[in-house]
Amino acid sequence: DAVRAATDRRLAAARQRLETVLDAGELLAMDRRLAALFKDGEADASFLVVLNMNVVAARQKASEAADDEAATQRARVMEHLYTRAQEEWEKRLENAANGVLHRLARTEDPAIRRNILVHYLAPKTTIDVPGNDPVPLDAPQPPLLSSDDLGRAIADAVASLRKLDYDGDVIRANIEDCKAIAKEARLVLIEHGTPEQVKRFEDDLTLTWPMAT
Repeated sequence: DAVRAATDRRLAAARQRLETVLDAGELLAMDRRLAALFKDGEADASFLVVLNMNVVAARQKASEAADDEAATQRARVMEHLYTRAQEEWEKRLENAANGVLHRLARTEDPAIRRNILVHYLAPKTTIDVPGNDPVPLDAPQPPLLSSDDLGRAIADAVASLRKLDYDGDVIRANIEDCKAIAKEARLVLIEHGTPEQVKRFEDDLTLTWPMAT
């Protein structure tokens, strides 16, 4: 249909742009071409999806051929480019909630994700002083990030992924990552937020997933 055709065109264009980056040959030159794509607005979510697919394929080939130095090197290059692409994407996100969500999505350790969520969603009760113990505040300061904004960012990210209409494991895995982050954020809000904040967060995501306990 028309949606699938449009998706296929975006993915095909993203593959061509990735080949342009890889054709640079040397890693620093690849970095420069990658940064230029983002600077010129030519790298979008489709580009990240294609790059992620190439990372997965390169890792698999390297694991299946442990003695193939070329396969191992390609996997390393693809992982490096994906990390750099994630960093460039975050720099260009206008909404702070989208930037935090993107950071969470590329953090594999659940404990680190929780620390990030607490840092942004929990009210501030102390001020960090380098070389000294934290100084307590007379009154808690608002969180660095609104849970309402994070809830909308998660819902928007999932909606954008579903619009790609691409039958691939990468799309489903990214949606599952968003779901896991939503559940983790909800638990942080239960611990550090108010019942009203938790309710609004759940309501924002009701149309995306039913929030489980």
